[in-house]
Amino acid sequence: MGDNTIHYMGHVRMMSAVQPFISGAISKCVVGETLLTTADGLVRIGSLHQGEAPDTFRDEIVEVASVPATQKTDAFYYGGVRPVREVVLRSGHRVCGTANHRVLVVGEAGVEWRRLDEIAVGDLVATKYGDDMWAAAPPRFDDFVPSAAHGSERAARVPSEMTEDLAFFLGAYASEGCTVRPVLSVRITNSVPAVLNRIAEAADRSFGEGAHIRRPSDRCALVELNSKAVVEFLDYLGCGSTTSAKRIPDAILRSPREMVLAFLQGLSLGAHIHAPSRSWAIGGLDSPRLLDDLQAVLTNLGVVTARSAKFNAQQNRSYDEVYATGAAARRMVELVPFIDPKKTAV
Repeated sequence: MGDNTIHYMGHVRMMSAVQPFISGAISKCVVGETLLTTADGLVRIGSLHQGEAPDTFRDEIVEVASVPATQKTDAFYYGGVRPVREVVLRSGHRVCGTANHRVLVVGEAGVEWRRLDEIAVGDLVATKYGDDMWAAAPPRFDDFVPSAAHGSERAARVPSEMTEDLAFFLGAYASEGCTVRPVLSVRITNSVPAVLNRIAEAADRSFGEGAHIRRPSDRCALVELNSKAVVEFLDYLGCGSTTSAKRIPDAILRSPREMVLAFLQGLSLGAHIHAPSRSWAIGGLDSPRLLDDLQAVLTNLGVVTARSAKFNAQQNRSYDEVYATGAAARRMVELVPFIDPKKTAV
């Protein structure tokens, strides 16, 4: 082309202008829930949308994981509402996007890119493990404003940014916690004294003194924090107040590595190990989207996992669990040591 080169944004703007009149030129899109591995941690692509109209672009430079090394994006494209196709791998990983979105597969001629509508049962789809890309600085919560306190209610101290104590507390809440809205209470259950003490300490360091360990005679022991501000803060983070609504908060996904590991240590309060099969597993709950997030986090850390359904006879239904075996299970215990002294390494 000699000296007649075109700036990359000139190309983007030209394609944007003709996009409404052609089919499949750029619109290889994924759904908004899709997690991107970036230099700022795991980012839901939908969070990048800033109200743009369908079939439009804007400048957006983000360093993302790619093959064989990271790449920097030039622009963000919003395609609007379109038909999508979901591909689920045997490992439990899934991708949902437009039919012409491509994934890397192993074909007869070697490794090649193939459209989602060309994927068939039995195809070998590549999954990249161990990018290990996390944010350099903790996310801040400057835009969180709790509602006015009621009467003599004690105002909790709400953290201004993510910390390891807060991350651990959020992980414990995701694993064994619930919100009791009528009394504005956050509760995390556990039967092990050392675990209860660790949860209470993390709560006090995050929100100020106020966490109490209770041991009711008719049910499991628990850590309780009575605070309207804390309930509102967990809502703000998107933690989910019921089991089925629980997620790994975006603030965790966009945190530095040590804080992500602290969250996983809290989440692992509900993990179990099986020594004969040398496996580590977490699940058995009606939290499928949380398990999707968990697999994405572990994939970024380089831990190979799979997913299976376990039947619960008492509830007469199956629940998913994410598990690792062998070297991957040992790696999990190294990254996220158990607090419960009764649990042993695999």
